[in-house]
This record gives sequence, structure tokens and C-alpha cells, in this order.
Amino acid sequence: RVALQALGEHCPELKTFTIAVSREVQDRGVMRLVSGCPMLQNLYMTNCPQISQEIKQLIRDQMPWLDLVT
Repeated sequence: RVALQALGEHCPELKTFTIAVSREVQDRGVMRLVSGCPMLQNLYMTNCPQISQEIKQLIRDQMPWLDLVT
């Protein structure tokens, strides 16, 4: 959670990120990551059960340029 926030705060030019097999990653961390990384083009999130379908849909709706793979 803190790690995703730190990435969002300190890596604005991040273009690709993968989150895989994590029960620790939650909606708030993902939103801090994508809102802090305006250059993000690819986000891969697999086997992360704490990330809600609502957040995934919100990201798709509000960031249509982002290739979100879940």
C-alpha cells in the first residue's frame, strides 16, 4: 500500500507496471499509483483479490488511454 503511494508520488514517468498475486494491494493504493503516474500506459493486475471490480471499471472509464489487464 505504501509502496504504490510512493511510486505514485516519486515516479511520474512510470509507463508500465505489473501487480501480480497479491492480497495486500487494495483499491486506494492502485488509485494513488495511477493518479500519480500520468505517463502510465500499461497496468497489469492479476490475482489481486482485494482490488475491486468497481475500481477497475473506474480506471477504464476515467483513463481510456491506459491499457489495463486484469
